[in-house]
Amino acid sequence: MNVEIPDSIRVGGYVYEIVSDKETDKILIAEGFVGRADHQELKIKIRTDLNDQMKVNTFLHETLHCIDNVYNGNELDEKVIDVLANGLHQVIKQLKDNDF
Repeated sequence: MNVEIPDSIRVGGYVYEIVSDKETDKILIAEGFVGRADHQELKIKIRTDLNDQMKVNTFLHETLHCIDNVYNGNELDEKVIDVLANGLHQVIKQLKDNDF
């Protein structure tokens, strides 16, 4: 699925920078993550070694964490974030494949 991940996204009044580079890889691998939403630095960090499907899913997952942080006080648990990210990923892929 060729989805171009932007350099940044706006969530509420905040702009989150999307970071994906070798230095970020080292940090995420050490922490045991494929991605991470950093609300203090306003960054979404994604590992560079993921396949395209995993990159998109990770981007959606971390974006949902940002939305939850800004609009919901971090009330959603990780399982709910996973379910929503997977559902959105499926819908976006279907829309893209059907040229809607």
